[in-house]
Amino acid sequence: MGARVVLDTNILVSALGWRGAPHQIVRSCLDHRHDLLLSPDLLEEVERVLNYPKFRFSPAEITDYLALLTAAAEIVRPDFRIAFIEADPSDDRVLECALAGRAEVIVSGDGHLLSLGEFETIPILRAQAFLDGYGQD
Repeated sequence: MGARVVLDTNILVSALGWRGAPHQIVRSCLDHRHDLLLSPDLLEEVERVLNYPKFRFSPAEITDYLALLTAAAEIVRPDFRIAFIEADPSDDRVLECALAGRAEVIVSGDGHLLSLGEFETIPILRAQAFLDGYGQD
């Protein structure tokens, strides 16, 4: 079985709009080759970002994508809050999901998270590094 993984919002948004490494990772989660961990807070943030006018996703595309993610994911409900990344507190929601879901890896393109390298022994990797270390299609 694959890894228990938390995908940051930037990875989930990129996966819908472009066909690079984030798309491959989300596809592998939808195919259950990895266990995708999401929280209500992360889903809310993904929906908010997907609705930014610059992305031009239709309401149907957003609804369908969120339904796919929700169906494939283990929804984790952290019962605690972390205040670790002062520069961008929304990044703390990723860390909360990872801890509550016993994630084995976090995948992100966010500089604040990537600069940590790991959090509580959970590695934080760029999309391509995840593919290189955890298998590609």
